[in-house]
Amino acid sequence: MTATRPLRYAEMRPGADAASVALTYWVFDVHALPDPAFQHRVWPDGCTSLVLVVAGGQVVAARVQGVCTAPLDVPVHPGVRYCGVRFRPEVGALWCGQPALSLVNANLDAHAVFGAALAPLLHTVPVAPDDYALAAAFDAWIATQAATQAAARAPSRVPSGVLPGLDVVVRDAVDRLIADDGRTRIADLAAALGVSPRTLQRRFVAAVGLTPKAFAQIRRARRMLQRTVQDGRAAMGGWSAIAAEAGYADQAHLTREVGRLTRFSPSRLEERLDVIDHARLVD
Repeated sequence: MTATRPLRYAEMRPGADAASVALTYWVFDVHALPDPAFQHRVWPDGCTSLVLVVAGGQVVAARVQGVCTAPLDVPVHPGVRYCGVRFRPEVGALWCGQPALSLVNANLDAHAVFGAALAPLLHTVPVAPDDYALAAAFDAWIATQAATQAAARAPSRVPSGVLPGLDVVVRDAVDRLIADDGRTRIADLAAALGVSPRTLQRRFVAAVGLTPKAFAQIRRARRMLQRTVQDGRAAMGGWSAIAAEAGYADQAHLTREVGRLTRFSPSRLEERLDVIDHARLVD
């Protein structure tokens, strides 16, 4: 691994009051490009995200990136900070006021989605002195938005802190798939939730925009990549051992899944990860 990397990526957990809306906050700092033709590849994470681009002390772009089914190559620029909110899978569409399926692979102007409610972030995000201040800015924004939504629906019978339209079965399914890194068989998951596999799939797609199987595959790959970054391939015993630990049938299975989700071979993926300082991974 290199001592100094031109790119830095970190994740922060949301505060307790925001955790029902946000899965993680993230920041990606571009100090320099590894090579002139470099584009950052973002692979599927199963979530809808709010993405802010900060340059020259101000937010110069704000986008809502819907759930992706394939990796995206994104041009990035030296001296620019990219940061955002990764919404919980079952909440993203509700929070954005959009049908989940309409957000699949969509990239929208965040101003059009959130309107004037986006304004506080335009002021607080550029001046955040560190990752934790950035997370606090996102926490405050979510708290303000949640309070506004709660006031607008009073005297609704919807419990405090629960978004209208939230499918609690899908929330439970998401929690379980995250907790076990996507290892649970979908039929077993449905049985544990007291619904049929077909019902779970229909409700999951309606809320998230993906099937539960597709989300499970993303979570398994995400956890495998996190372990690889944190511990290193050699320390984990090589790709065959990593595949076994992550629940893949074998190394070939891992290679196929990684290739589909990232369009990199495992060795090429390792090279790409090596140019990024992963300061903190929490998801």
